[in-house]
Amino acid sequence: MDAKSLSLLSCLAVVVCLFVQRRVIFSWSIIGVFFITNLVIIVSGSLLLPFILPMAQYQFSVYDWSLITDEDLQWTIILNAGGVVLVLLFYQLSHFISKRGTFVKRAPNLLLSIPSTRVGFAPGRLFLFIWATLIFLAVFYLFNFSIILHGILDGILAGNNSQVIAGRYGVMENYIFILVIYNVVPFLAVALWLLYRVRRSNILRFCTISFNIIAIISLILLFQKRPLLLFLLCLCIASFATNQLKTQKTLYRVNRSFSMKRSNRSSFKKLFIYGVILFAILMGLYYAQTSVGRDNESLYETVTILSTIAAWNIIGGLSLPSVMYVHYFPTIEPYYGLSNIKLLSNLLGFELYLNANRVYQYFALGKEEGALALSALMDFYGSFGLIGWFLGAALIGILLNRLDDYLARMQPNGSKILLTIFMFVFAYYLSHASLANSLLGYGGGIFVLLWVALKMNFRVVKQPVRHASSVRSTA
Repeated sequence: MDAKSLSLLSCLAVVVCLFVQRRVIFSWSIIGVFFITNLVIIVSGSLLLPFILPMAQYQFSVYDWSLITDEDLQWTIILNAGGVVLVLLFYQLSHFISKRGTFVKRAPNLLLSIPSTRVGFAPGRLFLFIWATLIFLAVFYLFNFSIILHGILDGILAGNNSQVIAGRYGVMENYIFILVIYNVVPFLAVALWLLYRVRRSNILRFCTISFNIIAIISLILLFQKRPLLLFLLCLCIASFATNQLKTQKTLYRVNRSFSMKRSNRSSFKKLFIYGVILFAILMGLYYAQTSVGRDNESLYETVTILSTIAAWNIIGGLSLPSVMYVHYFPTIEPYYGLSNIKLLSNLLGFELYLNANRVYQYFALGKEEGALALSALMDFYGSFGLIGWFLGAALIGILLNRLDDYLARMQPNGSKILLTIFMFVFAYYLSHASLANSLLGYGGGIFVLLWVALKMNFRVVKQPVRHASSVRSTA
């Protein structure tokens, strides 16, 4: 069987899985976000690649595609399409074991909760964290002003992609800054947005708009596209979730079924509008970071080129590295185990293996510096081969099920929505990074720590002192 035939057969299997498990996959749950993002970003590209390989060679001409074989394409399809199905299978098995004999028929809607005006976290502590973050950002920008200014003037305004990349590497040398911008700033901004949506006031509106503008500017100054788009998507989900609260209040006043149908139609329209806006912003970012539209192209040509680039990078940006990894490991180099985890490298003192750089340099023929993004499932394959891929799918499936179960049992309020949104972000990054990076670098564990810091009650409750009753002596 060649790659095209396997692609068609795998496509049929994925469609059957989507139909049978539609109430689990198409849901506001952790497993739903994981499955849909992997399906759109990785699996669809892997299934299309055998048919569009010549076009991929043109769009991503920096790589030497003559190295890719039909067998590489077949294994890429098996690992990506089969991997997400395995995750779903172990998700169901985890639920079956924990609930003693029942499978998930409908995944929980983690954004749907009873009408509540409770925030669930400490607003005063939130503002304290925001002020500390603002001070940190001010100090960093003061000491790195020249790098940032150079990236803006010679990169974004001039449309010079090489200078944009130079600015990106310049600001990313400080790892603490990256952790703060990637994780802390978006988390605090969304928390403040939720606080305003639940407790509306003019002062909160001013604070929320101001800090969100600072967050957007800070993410733009990373000279990357994904963090900004992901943050805007988080704001959209937060707005959607708080709109759900408003909608539910009307369900007790009017006909419930009619209101629910009208709410669903309105939600789909809003989600579609959000998606169009985010795609347009992505095109704008490509315009800012490339020379497209600056060489006397017409408006139609500029929009066509930018939309094509954006679509190709959404569908092919991560499915293409998958086939490169399949070709590279273990034929060119052996599986790398845990040697690519920076934390372990620092603790145990061994040399860090830069797997993403090695594969990029091999396929780009050493022409320029760069690295490839990779999903968690493919990283498990690169680390330990097929056994690692299988066990990794099992681990992810169990982890996602436990997260869904915990969030579904949480008391519905703003705190639950906040944690849910950033667990969605964690599930999304599993399609872009290894499990270790998704937990540490891209915020899975950091989001949980921030959420605990906002929610935990640090006050010491004093126990009342009981005085012993006096005993009357009788003579």
